[in-house]
Amino acid sequence: LFEEDFENQSINSLVTGNGWTNFIEAGSEGWETYTQGGTNASQGVSARIGSFNSNDSSSIAWLITPQIDLDVNSGVTFQFETSNSFSDGSTLQVLFSKDWDGTEAGITSATWGIISDAYITRDNDFFGQWFESGIVDLSCEPGQIYLAFKYEGSGNPDFDGTYELDNISIDAQ
Repeated sequence: LFEEDFENQSINSLVTGNGWTNFIEAGSEGWETYTQGGTNASQGVSARIGSFNSNDSSSIAWLITPQIDLDVNSGVTFQFETSNSFSDGSTLQVLFSKDWDGTEAGITSATWGIISDAYITRDNDFFGQWFESGIVDLSCEPGQIYLAFKYEGSGNPDFDGTYELDNISIDAQ
């Protein structure tokens, strides 16, 4: 139903196209594409978000998929991979909404539930490794939903780290 490996995105630019909504709620940092080698290598081209050295007193950024119709498709599952660069005081959540109207103005007023079954890398995970989310079953929800990756910095831009995201796949049977 939806796939993203970011390989067709422009490196060091905000993630665009493919139905994405890339929204900066607070601060100056949005989800951008990057490529990197070394100990904390990307997987080709990946997406990342972080507020380290941003001088922002608050950082909140959303990356939201296009709408997924769970009524038309059966056995819908969701998976992705994450890594981090010393995420420290920042957090990343995976959320879903059935009432978001698809506009940036409506993001913060929509109802967002946490998808707790998905594994997101933690600060104590090795920063040079990518972690699979596991296969998350979405088939228990009827209707149309949006999935979101929401980053929040702690408000200390010298302490907040970076999260990386790649290989997103939403599939149906």
